[in-house]
Order: sequence, then structure tokens, then C-alpha cells
Amino acid sequence: MHPISDFSNIFALSAGVHIVYGLLRDIHNLPLALINRLVNTCRHIEKWTVGNQDKGLMTSTIMRMELTRDRHEAAMRPYIRVFVSLAAVVVFYSTGWLVLLSFDPQYQVSTLWMGLWTSLALLPMPLLAAITFALSHRAIAQVRALEREFVKILQKNLATPS
Repeated sequence: MHPISDFSNIFALSAGVHIVYGLLRDIHNLPLALINRLVNTCRHIEKWTVGNQDKGLMTSTIMRMELTRDRHEAAMRPYIRVFVSLAAVVVFYSTGWLVLLSFDPQYQVSTLWMGLWTSLALLPMPLLAAITFALSHRAIAQVRALEREFVKILQKNLATPS
């Protein structure tokens, strides 16, 4: 048996991390930011390649990159809503435990129950991050392949004398 107050920092950490995840939109958009950076770099290079015979091919590749980005963003939107809602639930769960701790800090619980309760407080964030990574990995791989295609077109045109 352990006093529940020994685990108060775990619940406070859980609440804080899940609040940050729920409120900071940049965390959800990290994969999208990478894709945007690749698209913008290619767009910038394409803009400065004057008189290029394959400019239409370059533009087409960039448009396919943007299409991949837009599809990924649309596919991620429902997941992000669910993840933010789950983060809010975990925040309320962890805060509820902190409130209960303030009433009876010496309340004793078994190791099994405390392990279960702390797991429920801590596990959602790594799971949400892993799922986000897995869902974004395919879109990033597609955009990287299109980026390589863009670079090959650019290299071919730089090697060809005008």
C-alpha cells in the first residue's frame, strides 16, 4: 500500500503535458510544417529558374506536393479533433486526482491500482504522438519522393546548356 500523495507529481505532469498538447496547434502541425517547408523551398527555386524548358514539369511536381499536403491535412483533421478531446479528458482525469489528493493525501492504495491510474494519466501522450507520426509518415515520404523528382528535373536542366 502506498499513500496516494506520493504520485501527485505524476498527475500534475500529466495534466500539464496534455494541456500543452491540447492548446498548442503547432504540435499537431509539425509534420505539415515540414511538408510546407519542402513545398515552399521548391516553389522558391522554381520561381528563380528563368528560361527553364521543364518549368511546366517543375510546376506540376510542386502542385502534386501541394495536393499531397492538402490531402494529409484533410485526413489528419478528424484525428486531431479526437486527440485534442482525449487530451482534455486526461487533463480532467489528472486534475480530478489532484483535487482528491488535496482532501486526503494519506489515502492508501495498492500498487496495482496506482500503476493502473498513473498509466491512464501518462500513456495517452506517447500514444497520440506515435499515432500522429505513423499517420504523417506516409505523406512525408510521398512529398520527399516528389522533392527528389523535382531535384532531378532541376539537375537535368542545370546540366543542359542553354
